[in-house]
Amino acid sequence: MTTEVKPRANGPFSEDTTVNNQNGSPTMTTEPSSDPNYIIIDVENGMTGATAELELPVSAPMHDLLPAIAQQLQMQPNGLQLRNKNQGFTYAEMDTLASRNTRHKDFCQLSAVAEAGAEVGR
Repeated sequence: MTTEVKPRANGPFSEDTTVNNQNGSPTMTTEPSSDPNYIIIDVENGMTGATAELELPVSAPMHDLLPAIAQQLQMQPNGLQLRNKNQGFTYAEMDTLASRNTRHKDFCQLSAVAEAGAEVGR
């Protein structure tokens, strides 16, 4: 099964960004997906730090979704895990974004699964 991942044209801190006048920090103004079957999240490549804003299907299991996300982040598709940094958990293989109550613009990190005693990612 092929899972469709929609890279967003307006990635983080691009032309859809406003600046908070008090401290100069960028503030995202991206609207939620117009398709209720999709959600927009930011995903970081845990090896390089590169970040992409992706529109992802809410009902696809992680085992289908991870290879598609890896392709967007130019990572090898095997041995990966997705961690929701906002909510503090790692998605299991059969989890979906909906089943874990992922929210619009949650920040997630895709990284290699660490072996016992090894540290991988940032």
